[in-house]
Amino acid sequence: MSWIVFAEFPLAEDLSQINKALNHHNIPHRFTEEQGRQRLWLPGQHFVEPVKEIIHAVKAQGYRVPESVEESGHSTVSMSSVSFLPILLTRPITLLLIIMGVLGYLVIFFSLAKMHYWLALKPDLMEQGQLWRLITPIFLHYSLMHVVFNCLWIWELGKRLELVMGSLALLGLSLVTAVVSNFAQYWIAGSVEIGGLSGVVYAFFGCAFVLQYFRPSAGLNMPKGFYAVIFGFLLAGFTGIFEVIFGINMANWCHLFGLISGLVCALVLVLLQKHKE
Repeated sequence: MSWIVFAEFPLAEDLSQINKALNHHNIPHRFTEEQGRQRLWLPGQHFVEPVKEIIHAVKAQGYRVPESVEESGHSTVSMSSVSFLPILLTRPITLLLIIMGVLGYLVIFFSLAKMHYWLALKPDLMEQGQLWRLITPIFLHYSLMHVVFNCLWIWELGKRLELVMGSLALLGLSLVTAVVSNFAQYWIAGSVEIGGLSGVVYAFFGCAFVLQYFRPSAGLNMPKGFYAVIFGFLLAGFTGIFEVIFGINMANWCHLFGLISGLVCALVLVLLQKHKE
């Protein structure tokens, strides 16, 4: 799917209401700043007409999202020409992570020992060159709540990041932070029964936090409450409260280094973008 430039706007123009309206309608889009202009990109011609209607509706309200969009949740724009499939196809890495996470849960649920053996972190075999084991444990989930919780966050964060960063960058972020978080949990805590996408989830949060701070025009629009929740979970994990109340062993070092590696990767992306400009 090829992205097209739908429109250009002056650099000083506030596009936050347009961005909010497009997000409300689940229109895949991204904003970039190039040559002193803001560009709005869409993933194909089939989004052009609905976006024209949305922008016209926003401008007609004096650059405020219409009340029916912002408060009641009912759209004043017909979206019949937009199918759900193209929206999904703009997030291939996000969908891949979710699918692999669900498959990893099924491996555990159905006790597929041979498959589990090939996905698990095994230090002795890694020393023999089986380095994929630093990545594949992220797909193993040991309970239904575990996989649902992680996949919901992967979708919520990944669908935003993939449109802003691009699929290849999100894939690179996922792989790098999976290695860092899994290795940290093994090296510091001595854990080998590592499983779950939570390290990558924390990395996505770290990346989103940096991008939203340094590139607000990118349109991530992550509610600040999300960051409070995730940082709260991180701190609570180190207190041991989850083990005491729920009997859950939290991979705290995996979470912490996932977050740190996501922050670092995002800072690198921001610096590279500034250097390019």
